[in-house]
Amino acid sequence: MLKSALRLTLAVGAVVLVGCKDKDKSTDTTTTPAAVPSTQPSAVTPPTTQPAPEPVVPTVVPVPPAPVVPAAPTTAPSADSVDPSIQALMDKAVDDVKNKKWSDAEDDLKKLEDMKDKLPAGWMDKIKGLKDMVAAGKLTSSIPGFGK
Repeated sequence: MLKSALRLTLAVGAVVLVGCKDKDKSTDTTTTPAAVPSTQPSAVTPPTTQPAPEPVVPTVVPVPPAPVVPAAPTTAPSADSVDPSIQALMDKAVDDVKNKKWSDAEDDLKKLEDMKDKLPAGWMDKIKGLKDMVAAGKLTSSIPGFGK
């Protein structure tokens, strides 16, 4: 029963589809003609005697170039020219973090922050990272049995 209903549905669908295609090819010639514009003036609109306006040509105003501003000199020393005492302080801070001496590391990092005008570029990021490590270390060592 299901197969016969499916066949009937397919047959009806095919007839409808073929019927729609045949309707497009029918001999129905009742089409609406397109409106053709008239070149003669109509009675409603009087003819214009004014000439067409001339196109407006925009004038181009040259823009002066932007002034050249020299780059600001960098006051921070390069990593190669770091004062040995500053490098030693940074090394001590790293060692204090590795050895979990949090208060000593905090003191060293505070001293380094105070000398930030003498530090090479990028060292403030290192100092911030070390400070985050100290804060995390202090937090984990405050939990009993976790920081040991």
